[in-house]
Amino acid sequence: MAAKKPSSVEAFFTAAPAAQRDELIAVDALIRKVAPKLVRKLWSNGSLLGYGEFHYRYATGREGDWPLLALSARKSNLSLYVCALTDEGQYVAEAHAESLAPASVGKSCIRFKSLADLDRAALTKVIKLAVRNGGAFEA
Repeated sequence: MAAKKPSSVEAFFTAAPAAQRDELIAVDALIRKVAPKLVRKLWSNGSLLGYGEFHYRYATGREGDWPLLALSARKSNLSLYVCALTDEGQYVAEAHAESLAPASVGKSCIRFKSLADLDRAALTKVIKLAVRNGGAFEA
């Protein structure tokens, strides 16, 4: 039988593995402190806790809505997705990868085991830039 998908923000935290629950709550608290106007909402059948929302449209005509920031518990780490570009057109997370070490950073994903492993000032800067610049995908 498949695990029941979370249907509320509270259920999202409850459904997380016990070893990751406190970390998810700490990251959530940081995001809410830095970006209090972003509304929290579940995405992707409850696997992502999103903050804010933006509408995107590709040149192909495909369009949809997606969270500006999204938090998820994965098998071996936490993932924070930052769907925003810098003023120069680079993904915000990727542009700040060096300051987020030892996290593993892709274009728009920051993967880490513990918030204590990250430079909070650097993560705060990434969140603020995402809020300032708004959501975006490469077209």
